[in-house]
Amino acid sequence: MHHATRDIAAPLAEVWAVVEDVERWPEWTPTLRAATLLDPGPLRPGTRVRLDQPRLPTITWTVERVDEGRGFSWVSGGRLALSRGDHRLTATDSGTRVDLTFEQHGIAAVFGALTASMTRRYVETEAESLRRRCEA
Repeated sequence: MHHATRDIAAPLAEVWAVVEDVERWPEWTPTLRAATLLDPGPLRPGTRVRLDQPRLPTITWTVERVDEGRGFSWVSGGRLALSRGDHRLTATDSGTRVDLTFEQHGIAAVFGALTASMTRRYVETEAESLRRRCEA
């Protein structure tokens, strides 16, 4: 499992507005070349998003859970090769804390072991890029 946390000097609602607008993520994080919503409307369970990342195959993620204004999780793959990403936001006295988690199971974990250092960098970069975007 890979995890990154950042404290962001911005209100929870402002950070959530950036997080939920996944199609604009490539504007603020270099870990994405493109993010395409395949289902119209706001993020909700079942929403599919295609992500094109440097050095990785293009993958479609399906939103698993949305906690409106506080985060969401999504999955890619299936029983034999599952990846899960979790994006959690918590209000703090000075703004918002973001917790990003990425984990892989089954065959995906084997591939994940080969790319662990890159994945760790991507999760850290996304957390830091989100902080910079929201504090700009």
